[in-house]
Amino acid sequence: MVPNFSQLSIKRICIHTVHKKESGAASSVAEYDDAVIVLDSDVHDTITDRLNTYCGENSRSFELEIANFLEGSFFHWAHDMRPADREGFVERTKHIAHLLAESQTRGSIPASCLVVMDAVDEHGLPVVVCIKAELTDALTREINEAGISQLKKVEKLFMGKSEKFFKIGILYQRPAATADEEELLPHQQWGAILYDHQFRNNTRPAEYFWNRFLGLSVDNNDKIKLKKFYQDALTFLEENLNDDLEAKYKAIANLDSYISNENITEIDPVHVMENLIPADKRYDFNEAVVMNFERPFTKDDSLVKRKIARSQMIFPDNIVLTVPKTSVSRTKVEVIETTEDLNNLRLGEGYTIIRIKGNPDRLLSYE
Repeated sequence: MVPNFSQLSIKRICIHTVHKKESGAASSVAEYDDAVIVLDSDVHDTITDRLNTYCGENSRSFELEIANFLEGSFFHWAHDMRPADREGFVERTKHIAHLLAESQTRGSIPASCLVVMDAVDEHGLPVVVCIKAELTDALTREINEAGISQLKKVEKLFMGKSEKFFKIGILYQRPAATADEEELLPHQQWGAILYDHQFRNNTRPAEYFWNRFLGLSVDNNDKIKLKKFYQDALTFLEENLNDDLEAKYKAIANLDSYISNENITEIDPVHVMENLIPADKRYDFNEAVVMNFERPFTKDDSLVKRKIARSQMIFPDNIVLTVPKTSVSRTKVEVIETTEDLNNLRLGEGYTIIRIKGNPDRLLSYE
C-alpha cells in the first residue's frame, strides 16, 4: 500500500548539487554538501503537500518494481538509511548523488538539486524520498521602508508548484503481513514510486532517471503496459491495413471499444488478435504485438482513456481534426463524402465548411 504522504514524518535531509554535463565529459558531476537539514513545520508541510499531490493516491505517479538491488545501486544505498548515524546518512546520500551524476550522460539535462530525505510513514516504516529539482529564477514583490513596491530577483529556487521542474523517486518498506512475506528477499519487501512530469501519452519517463539512477523497471506497471499495447496495436493497424480502409477503420474502432469497455477488467492480447484483427493479419499481429506481452494483464486505462475518448482524422501535412467521441459530436460534425451531399449543403445554418486536401487515415467514430 502506498504511504499516506500527508502523514509522512521527514526526519532529516541532505541536498547535493548535480551540475550540467560539460562538453567532452562522459557524464555530469556532483557537488556534495555535508549539512544535515532538519525542517521547520512550514517547510515540512510544503514538502509533504508536494509529495501528496504528485505521488499520492489518484496522482499521475507510477508504482514500479526494483530491478537493480546489487551493491552500489540506489536501493543498496537507500534501503538501510533509517538506522544510519549522521555520518552514515550523509555518506549514503553522497553515493546516491554520484549515481545520479553518472546517469546523466546528455548535455541537455539541466543542473539540479538532489534532495534526499530520510522519513517514516504513519506506521513508522522507513521511506526514502529523492527529488531531482531543477533550479529556477523568479521575481518577488517587496515593500520598502518608504512603502514603495519593488521587484527583486530571487535565484536558485526549487520545488515550486510547477510540475515541470522536478522528478521524484521513492522507496518505501511494505508492512510484513504474513510469515511468507518475511521470507522475501530484501528488495521484494520494498515498493517504489516514480513521478516524472515528462510522462505523457506519446512519451515515456526519462530513462536515465528511473532506470540508470533508481534501478527500477517499468515492464510490469499496468498503466504503462496498456499504453504500450494500445500504441503497438494502433501502429500495426495503421501500417498494415491501408489496402482495406474499411477494415482498418472498423478494427481501430473495435480496439477502442474493447479497451474502454467498463466491464472488461483484464486486457488479453490473444483475445484482441483472435476477435478484433482481420484473419489474414493475425499471424503478423501476433509476431509484432502479442509476443511482447506474455499473458493477460490488469486493465488500467488512465494513460490512454483521454486518447480513446477522442476521435481523430489525420490528413496529409499533419492536419488533424479532433472531436469528442460522443453522440452530440455525431450531430455536429459530418464528413461530406459524395457530390450529392455536397450539393445539399446550405450556408447560413450555423455551420462552418472547411475544405482539406487529401484523404484522412481514418474516419471519425462515435460512441
